[in-house]
Amino acid sequence: MVIPSVIEELPVTSIGKFAFSGSRNLESITISEGVTSIGDHSFFFCASLSSILISDSVVSIGDNVL
Repeated sequence: MVIPSVIEELPVTSIGKFAFSGSRNLESITISEGVTSIGDHSFFFCASLSSILISDSVVSIGDNVL
């Protein structure tokens, strides 16, 4: 999965708390440039997640993200 920098012409700047928590089929994630924060527990209990690429624009990562 790729978190884009823009959705419907609006900038994506953060991933909210519990956004993908419990997503059992999520295997990899790429966070695009422009995202600056990842909320608490965003990818918590994603048992199949084995790869995360985080852009340099991310300056804040919450608690228990994985």
